[in-house]
Amino acid sequence: MTGGRAALLGGLLAVAAVTLGLGLVGPCMTVIPKLGELTGWVEILRPGELDPTHYSLLSGINAMRLHGSPGLAALLLVFSVVFPALKLAVMAWGTAALALGVRPHAAVAVTHHLGKFSMLDVMVIGLLVIAIKGLPGGSEVVLGWGVYCFAVSVVVGLVVSILLHGSRPRGA
Repeated sequence: MTGGRAALLGGLLAVAAVTLGLGLVGPCMTVIPKLGELTGWVEILRPGELDPTHYSLLSGINAMRLHGSPGLAALLLVFSVVFPALKLAVMAWGTAALALGVRPHAAVAVTHHLGKFSMLDVMVIGLLVIAIKGLPGGSEVVLGWGVYCFAVSVVVGLVVSILLHGSRPRGA
């Protein structure tokens, strides 16, 4: 691998890591509850009851854990936090190995093939949005910039994975 290609992969990995971190802690979605014609009455009789709720990816996972869905919370934690972080670490390791002219470990190939599972939580967020929009009363879900950061991280990670997977060590 040339020095320029290794620098490109390293830069893309840095972008993926930063956007992953921002995507995990940034605002992911805001749920704005409404009760149709009763919204005004509820706001008068119980102020604050219909205040919007803001979630980041991490706070959403924690809310699921605390409110009766620990299995789903664990699944999302693995596929939204642990796996993407490990994947980026393995790709950085593979990039360093190729830059030194060494064949990367088989873990690089495994992460390449498992990369599609990084989008599991984006799919779950989509399902939540659809479910909430389907509730009577006109409740709303507004996606925040954290979702877009996370999606950028996944896409950049997939690009790095493809470039890394197609790379060969020098002299090979």
